[in-house]
Amino acid sequence: MNTISTICFLLIAGLVFLVIWSSKIEKRKQDEAKYIEATKAKSRFKDFILSLQRNRILPELNTSINLHQKEFVCMMSESEIYEFKNPGQKLYVGTKVNIAGIPIYLGGSQAVKDQLTMVSKGDIYMTNKRIIFIGSVRSWECKHSEVIHINNNIDLITVNCSNSQKPITFCVKNGFFWEGLNKLFTQTNVETARIPDGVCVA
Repeated sequence: MNTISTICFLLIAGLVFLVIWSSKIEKRKQDEAKYIEATKAKSRFKDFILSLQRNRILPELNTSINLHQKEFVCMMSESEIYEFKNPGQKLYVGTKVNIAGIPIYLGGSQAVKDQLTMVSKGDIYMTNKRIIFIGSVRSWECKHSEVIHINNNIDLITVNCSNSQKPITFCVKNGFFWEGLNKLFTQTNVETARIPDGVCVA
């Protein structure tokens, strides 16, 4: 009986070890894939910057959105907009006591922190004047001069803008491009697709 119990214990322990080991291997593969994709994205952005340095011509896309005078679209992408929102639920802590069928928690409750929540799907545009999101539920825009900071990831950008109380996160392709172009338009008054002479593109 003891031998059977020992064998069963060893089998269970072996299975647990295999599950943990497999999950670590999978996590390592995912991290390596993200690193490779980030490296490729940085390389694409570097090639894009080198092309701008040589040709000094920005992409100019035809779209149906309303633009201001001397404004043009140089990048667009299908996107999703995310905001930090309170789920409206509370995490109750302490001792639960039922009084007349009503649950009362001795020790109070603790509010749940804001969570990053998808608000709307739509399209995001980078113009020489603004970042614009037009969605099915929510639309948003921010002038480059109002952008405090852009934090980019491979497929995400988080925009801190002076006209928004909280950071706004967008799902995009090639986050490096969005951050780089925002820096260009923030530092330089670009009114046409041709970058003025003397403007450093880096």
